[in-house]
Amino acid sequence: MNKTFGYDLPVAFYFMVEFMDGSSIWEVPFQEISGIKTRMDVEEVPEGGENRFVYKLPKQIKSDNLVLKAAVQTQDSPLVKWCKKTLESDFSNPIKPMDVHVMLLNHGGQVLMHWHVHNAYPVSWEIGAFQSTKNEVAIETLELAYTHSTREDP
Repeated sequence: MNKTFGYDLPVAFYFMVEFMDGSSIWEVPFQEISGIKTRMDVEEVPEGGENRFVYKLPKQIKSDNLVLKAAVQTQDSPLVKWCKKTLESDFSNPIKPMDVHVMLLNHGGQVLMHWHVHNAYPVSWEIGAFQSTKNEVAIETLELAYTHSTREDP
């Protein structure tokens, strides 16, 4: 625990992820999460005769894909079932987006920070390399597209 700034600084290794499908909530343990990123595109507009700068006008807000890494899940995992239904389908069934909650926890397990990722669905599902010379857990990487994310108070 570091109280340099008058409060406990959060550590990046203690987090929890929940998937909400409307009727149920399931937690999945992940090794790594990235991609909670919001950025604003801008349009650059030069003004005639002004060479010192260019006006940057806001256009739209965009989000990166959420990237989740975890040990390979079993076939009965709700996450695997959702990914299979989305990525191994013939598109006869509509894609079912879900909300994802990423929570950064303190040493006591209470939520310090909370990100709500809206309308997420899988766009990529990758199994990491198998190597006979290493003694590591088999990892799969799931990439989710989403409409937007919000940072919420716990």
